[in-house]
Amino acid sequence: MQSIVCAFSGIGSEFTPAHVARLAAQIRRHTPSASLICLTHAPDEIAGIVDETVLLDSWLLPLWGRWGHWPKLAMFRLPGPCLYLDLDVTVIGDLAPMLDTAARHHVIACRDFWGASPPGCNSSVVGWSGDARYLWSMLATDPETCMHCDGHPKWSDQDHIRRYAHTFAEWQEEMPSSVMSFKRELRSAEHIVAGLRVVVSHGQPRPWVEGGADQWLRERRRWV
Repeated sequence: MQSIVCAFSGIGSEFTPAHVARLAAQIRRHTPSASLICLTHAPDEIAGIVDETVLLDSWLLPLWGRWGHWPKLAMFRLPGPCLYLDLDVTVIGDLAPMLDTAARHHVIACRDFWGASPPGCNSSVVGWSGDARYLWSMLATDPETCMHCDGHPKWSDQDHIRRYAHTFAEWQEEMPSSVMSFKRELRSAEHIVAGLRVVVSHGQPRPWVEGGADQWLRERRRWV
C-alpha cells in the first residue's frame, strides 16, 4: 500500500483533529488505495482518523513556533516512496500518479511560488523514495546548528531540503499543473486547471475560511 504522510503537532496549534479529518477524507475520496500516516505529539487526539500514527520526539515541540516547520523533517524517518502533505492543502484529484513520480525521485517538492532567486523550495507537498533519513538526522544530531545560517534571512526546513537533498526535483517540472498555489496562481483564474491535483494554501487565507481555496473550488463545482 502506498503511503501519504501528514503532521499534526496538537498541543497549542491552530490546527485541530478536524483539519486532520478533512485531509484524510479528501485522500480517501480521491486515492482510497493509499494509507495515511500522521507524525504527531498527540496520537490520542486523532485515533481512528488516520491509518497510523508516528509519535514525534518531545524536544521538537518548541520548534513548531520557530521560522519554518522544522519538525516536518521527521517525515524523512520513514522509508520511501512516500508523499507528504501539509494539513492546509486541498486534494482534488488522484494522488497515485504523484506517488508514482515520487518513487522515481530521491526528493521532489515544489519550487517556491514567490519566484525567489535563486529558486527556493516549498515543502507543502514533498515526495521521496528510498532512504532520505540524513535530512532528518542533521536536525536530530545538532538542532541549533542545523537551524542557523549566517546571512540567510529565511533559513527554514524548506531551505534545508533544497540545500541538502542529494538530488532535488520539482513538481512544476515533473508534473506541470499538478500542484498549484491558490493565492499566487489560482485565485485570479476563472477555471480549474486541467490536471490539478493539490491546491496549496501557503499562509493565509487558510482553505476552509471565507475567500479560501475550498470556497473557490466549490464555486467552480468541485466537491472538496
